Amino acid sequence: MKGNTLKAFLAIVFLFSITSTSHAELNAWTELSPGDVGVIHSIVGGKMSLNVYAGTNKGVHKYIYAENRWEPLGLQDQTILEVGIINHVLYAANGKKLWHYDAAGKKWNELTLPASFEREEVIRSLSKSDDTLILGTNKGKVFVFREFGPNQAVWNSYDFEDETIVVSAIHQYDSKIIVIGTSRGLYAAIVGQSHPPMAIGGGVLPRDGVEDLIVFNNTLFVAYKTGVYAKTSDQSNFVKLSDGLEFDRAAPVVRGFTKQGESLYLLVRGGNDYPSRLFYLEGSSWKEFSPTIASTLNNTIMLYLTSTKDSLYIGNTSRIYEIHFPAQPEPPPPPPTPPVPTPPLDTDGDGVIDTT
Repeated sequence: MKGNTLKAFLAIVFLFSITSTSHAELNAWTELSPGDVGVIHSIVGGKMSLNVYAGTNKGVHKYIYAENRWEPLGLQDQTILEVGIINHVLYAANGKKLWHYDAAGKKWNELTLPASFEREEVIRSLSKSDDTLILGTNKGKVFVFREFGPNQAVWNSYDFEDETIVVSAIHQYDSKIIVIGTSRGLYAAIVGQSHPPMAIGGGVLPRDGVEDLIVFNNTLFVAYKTGVYAKTSDQSNFVKLSDGLEFDRAAPVVRGFTKQGESLYLLVRGGNDYPSRLFYLEGSSWKEFSPTIASTLNNTIMLYLTSTKDSLYIGNTSRIYEIHFPAQPEPPPPPPTPPVPTPPLDTDGDGVIDTT
């Protein structure tokens, strides 16, 4: 990588340290009221609220923060493997079917999947993009929701033409590019074109499985089992960004990213005698979040990470824990602008300042 490119990259990630949330003097992790939610398979936080949603073997459940309780949202006869919030709409998938929640009518509506979605195919991932619904499958297909047609949903499809590829993570990078994490590395597809996705990051990125990816502060972050790589829009290639990450090198598993406020977080699962750990990006390196998971949760293994506007959440198949960030004080209003004195006038040009 050229020196100027690296300097540009470091300048951008340095901004993370001066705009990130303060992590000092936070309380311990608190377990949410357990409720009868069943086995938890995924969680997602509301972007404009403090509520959290869980996909479980008993349907979808909503944690109402203000009341400290879980509320069933329906689909109780379904095992929900994925939940996501896109364009302020809640989605749920059980692998074979996809629903969206009508909050006004308090009901779930099934979305028709593309005709090319095969009987033995399974939905493995929902997009993390805030405004575009994208599905990835276990047979090398990506479906991008376009619109509601007269009788069914309309999708754009991207096919790897290799049914052994599993799509593990998806994000719409910008209006033209969809970034796709798979069991065989990172790919990109061009919006509106039907060409198979193209491998990217050659020579730098590993060609093994992508665990998660996210776009944060105009930078694409990609997590693999053994590290994180990042690329800004003006870089020609990725750089490894794993300084400060610590995990069990014998069996490392990076679970995924979330962003909360002005900070980016990364969960490492842990296992055996090694605890799960949560990191946040500061400058060009990762710092372990305090209070640590090990210090308050007795080395409990964590599988899921999400956030709301004021909180972080971690969880596993039976428990979800929260840490709440104290409200930041509003900055004081600027002092009033002193009035600008009106200069004296000589409107008639006689050399004498007007008095009336």
